Amino acid sequence: MEPLLSRDKNKVASFKFKTLILLLLSAYSAQRASRLWATGFNFNSRVHLSGKVLTPNGDGANDVIFFGYDNPMDSQVTLRIFSVNGALIASHTSNAGDTQLSWNGKDTRDESVRAGIYIYSIESEGKVFHGTIIVVR
Repeated sequence: MEPLLSRDKNKVASFKFKTLILLLLSAYSAQRASRLWATGFNFNSRVHLSGKVLTPNGDGANDVIFFGYDNPMDSQVTLRIFSVNGALIASHTSNAGDTQLSWNGKDTRDESVRAGIYIYSIESEGKVFHGTIIVVR
């Protein structure tokens, strides 16, 4: 009879432990809880890119492109925009705790860029993600 009783005590202890963990996790926001199982920086253009077309004409629609990312370790993130010729057009670096960077269609001199295709590079923790953006005027 003793082994059966011992097994039941282990089940109860396991249940209490799991319940305690769930209660602790519910005390934190989903974002903070996800940091417990953090795997590092990640960017997925299908999920984290607000759009691929930028129309910076001041009408409030598509005037800025947002690059969201998963950054559970609060690592520094750098966004670079290049011309199709490879020239650096703009560069932005995140602050601690940021979850997105943006580009408004202006170069490093704060001048509007020409219409065309641009290449973005978003980098952190040794990972680099690339893609294209179209600027329409």
